[in-house]
Amino acid sequence: MRFLVHILMAIAVMAYGQAVRFEGHPRTNWIPLLVLLPYGLVVVATRAGMMGRFRLAFVLGKLAHLSGVLAYALCVVVFGWIEVVRDWSGQALEFEAWPQWGLLVAFAPFVVYQLACIHAESVAMRVRSGKIWSMFRFQTRMFASALAPFLVYVLISILFARSDTLRVHIESVRLIEGAYLAFLFALFGGLMPALLSSTWETNPLPPGQARDLFQHVAARADFRSREVLLWNTGDSMANAAIVGLSARSRVVLLSDSLLAMLGPRELACVYGHEIGHSKRHHVPIFLGWTVFFLMGGNWLAGVLFPHSDWGAMAVVGIALVLWYVCFGWMSRRFELEADLYSMQLTGDPEALIQALERVGGGARDQGGWRHFSTARRVQFLHRAAFDEVFRLRFLRRIRSLGKAGLVLGGVVLVVSIVSMARHFGEDRLHARLTLGTYAPAWGQSDTDLGTEPEFASLLELASQIANPDGSRVPLERVESALQDALTQGDFDLAVGWAQLLSKREQPDADRLLEQMRIGPWPLDLNAGLEDWPIPWRGYALEGLEALRRDREAQAR
Repeated sequence: MRFLVHILMAIAVMAYGQAVRFEGHPRTNWIPLLVLLPYGLVVVATRAGMMGRFRLAFVLGKLAHLSGVLAYALCVVVFGWIEVVRDWSGQALEFEAWPQWGLLVAFAPFVVYQLACIHAESVAMRVRSGKIWSMFRFQTRMFASALAPFLVYVLISILFARSDTLRVHIESVRLIEGAYLAFLFALFGGLMPALLSSTWETNPLPPGQARDLFQHVAARADFRSREVLLWNTGDSMANAAIVGLSARSRVVLLSDSLLAMLGPRELACVYGHEIGHSKRHHVPIFLGWTVFFLMGGNWLAGVLFPHSDWGAMAVVGIALVLWYVCFGWMSRRFELEADLYSMQLTGDPEALIQALERVGGGARDQGGWRHFSTARRVQFLHRAAFDEVFRLRFLRRIRSLGKAGLVLGGVVLVVSIVSMARHFGEDRLHARLTLGTYAPAWGQSDTDLGTEPEFASLLELASQIANPDGSRVPLERVESALQDALTQGDFDLAVGWAQLLSKREQPDADRLLEQMRIGPWPLDLNAGLEDWPIPWRGYALEGLEALRRDREAQAR
């Protein structure tokens, strides 16, 4: 989870660099030197601790923990790395645009800085060279597992964006966009067991007592999985995990340190705990609540702020915060439910408590975002073992929470699909106008004009230059029609052609359309055209001159 948070922070830094243009000249000479920042912070934090300045050492240690992100923030915000990549690649790298291969180059320094941070912390935590390498290798694999989904998403997006037809339909047609997002979720869900198995150092659990024990526990729970994997952490972590939604893809991972420190009874309880996550359907419940918060927040933003990007972003941001709080709250209680399932499955609460105590070790009283502290989990199990009313009341609350998540998520999903389907025809027209396939767009317009007042006039203009076979209309034909309207002084008609040109994703078209809508049109040849992009300014001057001549002729 640590590396996932760091990656999200780095993505936010990169997004800031894309959205805010860098002022000044980029200083590339400093960018490689930022790799030393993690080592410097670790050294200073260590010396502060040796001098007894523990509060300062704690703060510096936290900064060292974040040094990969801090170095990347300096690289982007202070030294202008995004501008360097833009100049070198020739790509715009806009914040709202589809990912391009230059985005991977823009993100590469963070990966280097994060690896330096991992190595610096490994050196500080382990003195012997063998332990340093073991710690570095383990943490690097954990970082790679968190980074892999981001890389897969970027590569898939680059592949889809190579097709204008696919890209525009995903951008413009809400139903197709939803199908694309569903495809990504299904892909990540299917790939996650393979991604973790390959990025983490895992091997199938060899035949022996532990394997026979897990098979016995699985048979008792009527639980099936693809395989049980030994997770080689270099004895750095005592942990277990279950990944995958179906029996064919599901894998259970148990770390080497966990297998070494626990006896058979305790291992049976740990394995029962992981089975409990599957049997109590925790992943589908999480997905239901995620759909409710994220898709529901997006839907609410569109209803409350249909014409305000900032208002919509605020609503979506609040939904994200609520999802984050809700996820942690549910996760901690789902861990308790999995503990209860294990205790009921094995009938051995003492072994489960002993396993928790051994794994918790010296951090017995420390909880986290997703887990209660060992002390609280043990206290809960003691009470649940002897107080049936307390146990049943807890289970009823948790199961009600799960059902609510599935129902609310399903309702939001259905409402969203219905809303997207209702706009399908209108959205498809927008896509065809963007692609320039005007003849099919006009043929569809009788039933799918939508609610926009300017839509019918746009389609009428599109039909005037459409190809009979429905093929894409060359961009030059739209530009020529706009030029003719401007030079003839027909500015009302020119606005329509400028709208069509804007839909064709031309860099200056949006600015041109904005200037054209300012009005009223000036009759002074030098007034109001200073901000028009070239060459449209010259064509407008010709049109204004034509209007002036007509006025003079009428006056005579």
